[in-house]
Amino acid sequence: MSLLRSPRAIAIGVLGFVLAVIVLFPMRVALGALALDRFGVTASAVHGSIWSGRIEDLHLGRLDLGTMDASLSPVQLLLGRARLDLSRRNDTPADLSGAVSVSRNSVGIDDATGTLPMAGLLAPLPISAIELDDVSVRFTGGACERAEGRVRARISLIGQAITGSMRCDGTRALLLFGDPGGPARIELRIAADGSYTGTMVVGNGAAGAALSMLGFAKAPGGFRLEVNGRLR
Repeated sequence: MSLLRSPRAIAIGVLGFVLAVIVLFPMRVALGALALDRFGVTASAVHGSIWSGRIEDLHLGRLDLGTMDASLSPVQLLLGRARLDLSRRNDTPADLSGAVSVSRNSVGIDDATGTLPMAGLLAPLPISAIELDDVSVRFTGGACERAEGRVRARISLIGQAITGSMRCDGTRALLLFGDPGGPARIELRIAADGSYTGTMVVGNGAAGAALSMLGFAKAPGGFRLEVNGRLR
């Protein structure tokens, strides 16, 4: 029997073709098919395949993540969820890794570790950067389903960083920074649509006149600032 007529050879050839298509499938086409822009995920350019891609000028809403290596998880695709693994590792403080995952009615960030430069995104809250340590948060049907991990906020106002944690608070994700009695305490609540509300309380030891110029008002135990806005 001719090799070209062998069912086994044909099956192997078809399988090889399918595998080649999968391996070489462009990341740009895959991201377009997933319509991640509906969740505020945008980029200026996308290169490579779904297994080894690179995304330039990646934004999650107004948050600038820069250029990152990317790949799609085949296991998550089989489960009906698209998980885009992202990483930027240069052994510097700017290193960042994690994933964005979406399904029919949910969106989330998984296993994120690294530094997010805020660059005034939460102004007038004086947070210059937020450091993540194994942070995961998921919204399903527009409500917070899960939020966990450790966070750390760099506060330019007091010249130091304060640690905290995450959890769900009703339909929103709640980031809590600082301890009662500490130099500052921040509560930041973020909704699925990117809207947020935040409060910051600074102890009485701070300069009241300077805080008033930043929008803080005198309150029991110190000075208080309330903000709201959108991250996308």
